[in-house]
Amino acid sequence: MICKASLSGEGECFTLSEVLDGLKLTFTQFQQMCIAAGCDYLKNIFGIGISRAYSLVSSGNDLLELLAEKGATKEYQEGFDKAEAVFQHQTVFDISCCTTVPLKMWESDPPIGIQFLCGKYPLLIISLNQNNRMFECKKSIDRQAV
Repeated sequence: MICKASLSGEGECFTLSEVLDGLKLTFTQFQQMCIAAGCDYLKNIFGIGISRAYSLVSSGNDLLELLAEKGATKEYQEGFDKAEAVFQHQTVFDISCCTTVPLKMWESDPPIGIQFLCGKYPLLIISLNQNNRMFECKKSIDRQAV
């Protein structure tokens, strides 16, 4: 759910599933559209904004080939792959085990450069108990078990 509010307190809430249904996109296509339009991890190609990115993604054709036709270099395509990895596998906090995990589990160990972009995991989480004494919420899990 995404909420957009003004300083007056009025706002709108959007549910991702409704947005995806309305756009007729899968979650992966939505992520690719956002990356192609430009994000924190990859600058957009000149002339590719959100509308054109939506048109390219929803066409059903290979997005990277379409972007190459619009001027995407090999370096851009490599950057796109890295940005997509970050969107899919970024490190998030899992409250059930009090540690960090990848948003989507890796099928195999990613290259070290991709690990750097997505964040390291697991991270030991230290919490305060009611007496403000530090204690470890849970022992670190073995990375191979993740």
